[in-house]
Amino acid sequence: MRVPVGDVRLFVDVHGPQLRPQGAWLEEVPTVVIVHTGPGADHAPYKEHVGPRLARVAQVVYLDLRGCGRSDLSDAGSWNLETWTDDLRGLFDRLGIERPVVFGLGWGGFVALRSAQRWPGALSKLVLVNPAARFVPQRAVARFDELGGPEAGEAAFAYYEQPTDHTVAQYLRICFPLIVGEAAAPSLLLTPSWNLQLANHWTAGEARTVDLRAGLEGI
Repeated sequence: MRVPVGDVRLFVDVHGPQLRPQGAWLEEVPTVVIVHTGPGADHAPYKEHVGPRLARVAQVVYLDLRGCGRSDLSDAGSWNLETWTDDLRGLFDRLGIERPVVFGLGWGGFVALRSAQRWPGALSKLVLVNPAARFVPQRAVARFDELGGPEAGEAAFAYYEQPTDHTVAQYLRICFPLIVGEAAAPSLLLTPSWNLQLANHWTAGEARTVDLRAGLEGI
């Protein structure tokens, strides 16, 4: 379903009830909101692995961030961390989600972390997988050199220096399998609905300046 939040409609899917029979009573389980990785990917891969497992013990809310997947595209001027976190908080308010567990994966960890910094009382728990508080291209390039040799390092360097349709295609072809593993790469490339314009916009812009280290101790 698409939920109006601010000036966009966000695509949301829900797996499992929040109230579940437990003997003669109803038990309330936590709500987990999955904030997908990217930039420019969507929630789809999580329905294949972590989502169904979480749904055994929690209500799972899958979300496509603004500009991603089935949510409204909006415009490049609103593809930024503050707007995505505004949207996340707006979604909680719109759906009446009280103090969810926010589960940020990869790039989605930036949105999850920033949300926890801005509204620490709105989350019951924060779970992060492969998170970062900032992005340092030189370190990433050096790591790709180690994992995949000069070809991978050069592909990463070219993309970080000048994000274009060509350099992102090379990055996804050469570097992405090194991140997720050769076996998983084809499915994880084909399953999401990618917005590579957003990926290039982020890499050329906010990725170069984002730094969430200040204030982490307050979460």
